[in-house]
Amino acid sequence: MTLAQTNYQPPFNITRASHLVLTSCDLAKARDFYTDPAIFERDMERMLLRHWFCAGHVSSIPRAGDYLVVDLGTESLIIIRNSAGEVRALLNVCRHRGSRLCAARSGKAQSARLTCPYHAWTYDLDGKLLIARQMPESFRRDDIALKTLPVRIMEGLIFTTFAKDPLDLGIAADALARSAGVHSWATAKVAHRELYSIRANWKLAVENYVECYHCTPAHPEFSKRHVYARPAEQNVELERADARGPKRSASWCPTSTDMDARPEPAGNPSPSCAAPCTTESSAPRTTADRSRA
Repeated sequence: MTLAQTNYQPPFNITRASHLVLTSCDLAKARDFYTDPAIFERDMERMLLRHWFCAGHVSSIPRAGDYLVVDLGTESLIIIRNSAGEVRALLNVCRHRGSRLCAARSGKAQSARLTCPYHAWTYDLDGKLLIARQMPESFRRDDIALKTLPVRIMEGLIFTTFAKDPLDLGIAADALARSAGVHSWATAKVAHRELYSIRANWKLAVENYVECYHCTPAHPEFSKRHVYARPAEQNVELERADARGPKRSASWCPTSTDMDARPEPAGNPSPSCAAPCTTESSAPRTTADRSRA
């Protein structure tokens, strides 16, 4: 996910996404919260770089040396599979003069090495420095390596964070297992990946993405099919049934018609489903695949 500051202001107000279901009294913040560079830097420091974020799916790097490049603000990461089959997160910055190691969005490290295009410093798949040409005798190659970030894989999704002391992921891991697990995301494959820009301030794009208050007027066909596009109070019985009923198959997704006809359905539908359930593609879509400007 790439984030960039922009002064573009849409010609309408968008409600603040403090929770998934908004009411008309949740109003947008003052303009400065969306456009002030100082607030943007504070957001990056306190929220985006401090928290875990999804960098991709394990199916995108199936073999040793396969990598993805993921940007967050001005930071750039290499998500790579090492020779032992482990997923690593390396800063995409050579330790010599700070050049970017990988310019492509994805690829494969040739001969299991990452070579800087500037001075040819070369690293292995874990970030250890292997080659540094024409260095003095006092140079200690073993003391230098690419900076690494922690990695956590949950239901096939690769999470990492820039935080010095990473936040606990226990609650999030449990929620993701219960929602994405029923759809077998851990064994899914990415069928298509696309990066695109949105002509809007990044906060407005994120706010729109995480709430469905706009779904009924803006996406009427979607709202007819998807239970969680309905007002929260209409889903009280669904939540109660979810807590006590047996799981349905992963292909089942409740619709508005289902709810009207059966006010107390059994089952375990996923609250994180972001589109009407179909069989067109089983590939997960992640925030890392969405470039917002």
